[in-house]
Amino acid sequence: SYFPFDEIVEALVLALSRDHRVSELCESGPPQIPIVTDVAPESLTQAGGVAAHVEVGGRGDAVPTRNPLSEPSSIPPCGVVPFKGFSNYACPFAFLADRLETAYPIFRAFYCRHLCRLHSISDHPNTLLSLCRTF
Repeated sequence: SYFPFDEIVEALVLALSRDHRVSELCESGPPQIPIVTDVAPESLTQAGGVAAHVEVGGRGDAVPTRNPLSEPSSIPPCGVVPFKGFSNYACPFAFLADRLETAYPIFRAFYCRHLCRLHSISDHPNTLLSLCRTF
């Protein structure tokens, strides 16, 4: 790849797509209606970071168990379905910082405050429809 910031752009987009707080932090609400499932991404019950298993027939065979108390999760976790060119949103932030730990909070805050409005079709000011009306 000839783009010098390619790795951090990819890391920023992946981090945003896996951050479940993005849909809560967006000022205009969730960008899309999320696909909600009652099955957790990991279908195993986590107990201290170790998957819980049930012994079958005393032979030591392990069968993963599902956590009945798991909350519904959305797909993707952030509620934003990526589209062609989505990584272009992260390019300026990859230029500003060379570490993901520095760039990601800034990118997430900017996305949740400004860029999420480009995904919502609404008659509220500062959204996509009012921008289209301008031109």
